[in-house]
Amino acid sequence: MRGFASLVWLTLLLSISVQAQSYQQGKIVKWDTESYGNTKFHPLTAVMYYVQVGHTVYRVTRENKKPESGLASGQEIQCRIEKNQMFVLNGQKEEVKFSIVMKTPIPATSAASGQEMFNTYCAVCHGKDAKGGGPSAAALRVPPPNLTMLSLRHGGKYPTAYVESVLKFGVETNPAHGSKDMPIWGPVLGAISVDTPEAERRIHNLNQYIESLQAK
Repeated sequence: MRGFASLVWLTLLLSISVQAQSYQQGKIVKWDTESYGNTKFHPLTAVMYYVQVGHTVYRVTRENKKPESGLASGQEIQCRIEKNQMFVLNGQKEEVKFSIVMKTPIPATSAASGQEMFNTYCAVCHGKDAKGGGPSAAALRVPPPNLTMLSLRHGGKYPTAYVESVLKFGVETNPAHGSKDMPIWGPVLGAISVDTPEAERRIHNLNQYIESLQAK
């Protein structure tokens, strides 16, 4: 009997050890909510978190849920990924399960080349010509906007501060400005660059390149 109890405890400890080793360090970049329908008594909402793990940003969601208490923007977390699901350790004891909606890898690029960064990070949705016809555009719920028309849509002046804000913090809810499917590039570019000044330089150079594509 004592030997059986020892075996049970050993199995439990090994299970905990394996589970602990499967966790990865991550960071919640941002969270948001989105309505997707109604029932007779209350609206249905999805809670979305953008979670950066290494050089990948995941957009994960929980349908018909409220934001999890204890999980906030900017928070360092422990998470594990299994197929199309992410499990986040909340409060060092409870796992919260999310569905992975989008996975955005972060390839290395030169901070000096806005064109290289655009072709690597943006063209998959916006197209290399920035007109919204990238290879992944058809899979998005809201088509990517034509970035060559930014100046014309802002009274003939390129909206430098607005584009910088979108790159850093994400888009507004106005469909004309894009959708929440767009990655938040500020933290993504920050993950590539060791120091914040280089991350700022990346956003500045990417912004300048987008400005160079504006329709006359």
